[in-house]
Amino acid sequence: MRSTEVPAIVTGGAWASVRPTAHKLAASGGRVTVFDRNEERGKEVVPPSAPGANFVGGDVTDPEDAQRAVDQAARGAT
Repeated sequence: MRSTEVPAIVTGGAWASVRPTAHKLAASGGRVTVFDRNEERGKEVVPPSAPGANFVGGDVTDPEDAQRAVDQAARGAT
């Protein structure tokens, strides 16, 4: 299965140690949703040249925030 076939959610995407994962998925054409509480840093992670990448702000421990991230990942970038 190729990364373009399945949407991915990268939690904690604003952390420096997680950024390479989000970038690698996006660079390979994957549909990536970066999910983090830190909106400013999280949005910086999403490469503007990756049309399948987007950011969703929220807390992974909050069920409503997590559901919003899943819904957004399923829809793809907006």
